[in-house]
Amino acid sequence: MTYSFMDESAQPTTDRHVVNAALELLRDGEVLTIDAVARATGLTKPGVLHHIGSKQNLMLRAVDEVVDRWTVELRRFPSQMGPDAGDTPFRSTATARLRSYLDFACAHDFDASDLALFADPRLRERLREQWAQRLRPWLGPPAGERSPAQVAVRLLADGMWFNAALGTGAADPQEKEQVRVLGQQLLDRESAAAAEDSVGASTP
Repeated sequence: MTYSFMDESAQPTTDRHVVNAALELLRDGEVLTIDAVARATGLTKPGVLHHIGSKQNLMLRAVDEVVDRWTVELRRFPSQMGPDAGDTPFRSTATARLRSYLDFACAHDFDASDLALFADPRLRERLREQWAQRLRPWLGPPAGERSPAQVAVRLLADGMWFNAALGTGAADPQEKEQVRVLGQQLLDRESAAAAEDSVGASTP
């Protein structure tokens, strides 16, 4: 895919186009290099580096673009308005946000660009850290504070989106919905048990 530009110095949003071109290359299964991005955008290699700075910056921006896209969708899911939710997504409980992550993972159309954090083996740890930091509010409580049900739902959601992005087709839409319902039921049962324990503890 080729983007058309005017003079390189006259494009205030060229850096965004460069990032989008990088994601398009990943979506098409191409190896992501500065040379490949230059060809895809019609810029020179120095022109790409002028706007992005380095390969690492390009990859970090690509991960941020993916996470930004995900976050917009995560905020729209009904789980953000359920019994665990607050009046804004980040006033919701960790369980409500984890419910949204599961819903999103089972419903969204993922592709290879969603795997941007794995695109460069040399930068994989840095990209993983960036991805985890940006998505941490949606991934449930941190290690040591989460329940077995929350761990199971997190792993279900991780597996669903990763499998879809790989394009292996391991689950059809009906199966995805069944997995989503199963995960929500795990959290429902846990919430009900916690409520019962709370009532029991407060009863003289």
